[in-house]
Amino acid sequence: MSYGIKILGANNQIIHDSSESNVQFFAVGASGSLSPSNTQVSYNKETELLFLRPSTGYSIVKGNTNYTTTANGTFTVGTSNVNGNYVDYFKCVKTNNATQSNDAYGIEVLEADGTTVRFSSRRISSSVDIIRVWDDRQIGGFGNLYNSSAQATIFTGSTTNVYVSVAFMLSAGFNSWGVLSFASNSIKYTSSVFIGNFGQSSVSLPNSGNVVIGRLKS
Repeated sequence: MSYGIKILGANNQIIHDSSESNVQFFAVGASGSLSPSNTQVSYNKETELLFLRPSTGYSIVKGNTNYTTTANGTFTVGTSNVNGNYVDYFKCVKTNNATQSNDAYGIEVLEADGTTVRFSSRRISSSVDIIRVWDDRQIGGFGNLYNSSAQATIFTGSTTNVYVSVAFMLSAGFNSWGVLSFASNSIKYTSSVFIGNFGQSSVSLPNSGNVVIGRLKS
């Protein structure tokens, strides 16, 4: 760009670029962990991305998304003490919706209206490097949680601090749709759903909504 402002992180990730138009900038918002004693997190799918990964010592992310309105949704894990019901999460929110810190210094970029925050360093404590975006219905694969050879591999490489944002997930009975299996060097996607007259055989359904893979940077 010939003029403007461009802000890069320590790993050369773009934090802000004033030459980009019609682009939303996101910041890491709330974070936490889910377990059988704390099973649910809510989020707004129109303004937030909910990123998930297994808690330390576990390897599976499974649960159920539910949308009470067009935008407002929840993600819920199971109440039994099994692998898949211990999940770490964080939300990516639009910068102007992120909580501002008490820092007395920093840099803020406003929209032309002079009030809407386009970017604020006081609202960013960490960032996310987006590694891969799978479009709606792009992921195939079959198998179940215990037949990893047939699952679709959606990421290869070190999974340290890697999270996956999912728009839809189903884990009920023998049905697994969008359930994730993490290894040290890969992430796999499970789709095995029993539908009506298919009887004892399950079908593989593609992902519903975009699947975003990102690495959390502090």
